[in-house]
Amino acid sequence: MALYFCSGTLRDQAQFQHYALNVPLYTHFTSPIRRFADVVVHRLLATALGEGQATAGAGPLRQRRAAARRG
Repeated sequence: MALYFCSGTLRDQAQFQHYALNVPLYTHFTSPIRRFADVVVHRLLATALGEGQATAGAGPLRQRRAAARRG
């Protein structure tokens, strides 16, 4: 299981800017090829931005895992 640790809370939207990139909103996370949890974050962000589809939850994943175990 992957664990995420929040480094803090930014309440002011101005704190989300990236000075060097000159963008008003900025976030950073690791490459999705490194950890499954990063794949989840990428998918959630894409969905929040309207570029992805919301998943049905863990049910279908559990079914696939059970089917894979059966062979």
